[in-house]
Amino acid sequence: MTPSGSNCKNGDPYGWACGRARQLRNLLGSNRATLVSTGGLGGDISHSCTFLPAVTKCDAVDAISIHRYASVPGRWSDSLSGWISQSNGKKVYLEEWGIDSTRYDQKSAFVSEVNNMNSVGLPSMYWQILPPATSSCPYNPSQDSGDPFGIFYNSGVDLASPMKGATNVQAAQDWTGSVY
Repeated sequence: MTPSGSNCKNGDPYGWACGRARQLRNLLGSNRATLVSTGGLGGDISHSCTFLPAVTKCDAVDAISIHRYASVPGRWSDSLSGWISQSNGKKVYLEEWGIDSTRYDQKSAFVSEVNNMNSVGLPSMYWQILPPATSSCPYNPSQDSGDPFGIFYNSGVDLASPMKGATNVQAAQDWTGSVY
């Protein structure tokens, strides 16, 4: 969910974020196992829109998703407790994160970053795991000045081991009844 930048910076004065969440909750009816999430409100967390009171105090929002493209290796574990304390009891997860391929070696950084998230029970999903480039689609994230965060699944980055490692980790919050 992303309101215009000015609405976000002004605390969502028109109630866009909670209004959308309430509409989704109404459509879902009594299905509480399906959570209504913010979907990265305002884009990257650096825009200061993720934990607006319009979201944290909204009865229809169940989970707050964070988008963060910090490319500051090993800092996820330092951030989680602060995010949870701002969430007003809502679930918190990292919906999009990325490693800047122009600054960091994705082969080593992906494993260390997921291990860092796992160390504190931070649920996460990587932004843009891509199919192999082909002659008909020769995209290369390291050549994309606007989005150098994609990882090709055949690039030699060990995607599977750290992700499987997350299945043995206790989440920092209780997701029972909503994620299986």
